[in-house]
Amino acid sequence: MTLGDIIELEQDGKKVYCQYLKEVEDDNTLEGVRIFYDVYTDRPKNIESVIKDDFFFLKLPLKYGIKEKGVTLMDNVPLPKDLAFPKSFRRENMFGSGWRILFAEGGSEVVEELSEEQKKYPPYGHWNIPEIFENLENGWRLENWI
Repeated sequence: MTLGDIIELEQDGKKVYCQYLKEVEDDNTLEGVRIFYDVYTDRPKNIESVIKDDFFFLKLPLKYGIKEKGVTLMDNVPLPKDLAFPKSFRRENMFGSGWRILFAEGGSEVVEELSEEQKKYPPYGHWNIPEIFENLENGWRLENWI
């Protein structure tokens, strides 16, 4: 895989597209992508048309998934020079109220309410393909995940 690759995820005839933008550091690391919110019923004639300013970041096991049914490498579109995978993530605090903010360099902190900046942090961890489709089809949006 090459940075900028567009990957099609398919489930039950529907399609979601993501773009590969962070290489793995080792065999235990997941690849970083940006996932575009739109769910398609047909593959677009021009694959570049799936690239929108409306996306969120996520980690996916692409190097393994690309061999699986429902994961297809489509094309390569150069990444914007100013696009970087985030260094901070969030998830609901499993051990109490609020949110856990996790840092790529290691460590975390718990906050009761998210700041405007923290609301832009992507989910920590990864989703499988069914979770991606379920969330997007149910209208999940990063900015509403508070």
